[in-house]
Amino acid sequence: MRRPLLALAGLLHAASLPAVVSAQANELPPGGTLLDPRDGDVPRAEDLETARSVGTGMGLRAGVFGPSAVVLNAANLPLGQQYHVEAFAGYAGRDGGFQFGSVISDSSTGKLRAGFASRGIFGQGERGYRGNEHLMALGMGVGETIGIGLTGRYLRLKSLDDTSDGYPADPEARILDFDASLRVTPTEGLHVAALGYNLVPTDSLFAPTRLGGSVVYQYETKLQVGFDTLADLTTFRSTTWLLGGGLEGWLRDKYALRAGYRGDLGRGVHAITFGLGYVEPRFGVELSLRQELGPDRQSLLLISARYTLAEDAAQ
Repeated sequence: MRRPLLALAGLLHAASLPAVVSAQANELPPGGTLLDPRDGDVPRAEDLETARSVGTGMGLRAGVFGPSAVVLNAANLPLGQQYHVEAFAGYAGRDGGFQFGSVISDSSTGKLRAGFASRGIFGQGERGYRGNEHLMALGMGVGETIGIGLTGRYLRLKSLDDTSDGYPADPEARILDFDASLRVTPTEGLHVAALGYNLVPTDSLFAPTRLGGSVVYQYETKLQVGFDTLADLTTFRSTTWLLGGGLEGWLRDKYALRAGYRGDLGRGVHAITFGLGYVEPRFGVELSLRQELGPDRQSLLLISARYTLAEDAAQ
């Protein structure tokens, strides 16, 4: 019964929540979107993430599962035996803007695992954007050591106002794209992933094509440490890189401590992240902060609550 319920819940989930994506960045230049890093501030949209993934910076994509696997690495949906429902809310401090969203992930029934995600950000000021984003993720295991994932993405964006430089703001962007991932576990605790996001080039700053990988080592259920790197192929005139690392530690199997780093080398934006979590077998609450360094000092605060339905519920 769970699989039909998941499908019905996902449809209602996507239809009822006006998921919105914000671009917490500067103005769109006139004509075209392929820019050079020397052009200065380049618009960007925050990726859809969970509180857990924000707290670990950019370092654990090969090891995430449950709701975080839905939004970052569908190849990890076969890991564990969980059925999660998660809701989250966040605030972007510098430019202002609230986001609300939810994720449903089913890693407990059938060979083909599934998940749905939506979010909403209600931007403020002349650098804010409103729109829609919905994800549907599918993951399948090949034996116990390989996972394959595919995610469909629908993105709709609309700027709040004209730009301060007098350029016409992009009236509306509608994007249909997909992500793909492959995860290999060569030995217990070690996960290696190949990742591709927005694989159909759109010439949009808000859906850049990115390719890369992640390596994570997990020691039992006590510690995870990892490193991610992604090549941004479409935002600038030449390839630039996003990279980072993160770690996650568990105390008494219920208290999570997280920290990480995320660097966007194309824009010259560096950030440190922190996270806390309290997770029981059925219920969890998590809080994360990402703080950018340098002149912009953008902050992102994200809190989530999760309910788990499964006999073998993992963190």
